Amino acid sequence: MIYLDNAATTSVFPQVADEISAVLRDSFGNPSSLYGYGLQSKKILDRSRASIARAMGCDPGEVYFTSCGTESNNIALSGTLAQRRDKCRVITTAVEHPSVYEPVNALK
Repeated sequence: MIYLDNAATTSVFPQVADEISAVLRDSFGNPSSLYGYGLQSKKILDRSRASIARAMGCDPGEVYFTSCGTESNNIALSGTLAQRRDKCRVITTAVEHPSVYEPVNALK
């Protein structure tokens, strides 16, 4: 089968899937907790954040993890537009993805 919808979702590299599987299986603690599993998860999270920041040329504190593109769009737009409401103009259309159109429309 040939898959042609990589704009919607894309399969991950096998190495990534293996790493995710290992973390979900072995390091499932809450990274905000102070017990062993939590501390282990925090180390993995911090290491991942630092690695992504290096690749993107930014500070690790500027890297946020979200559960999906919709959440990312909402956070980026809502935060940016709320701070710069009087200083910017946003142009969008009704055919924009709802995760972009709705926050822009709500802040209008």
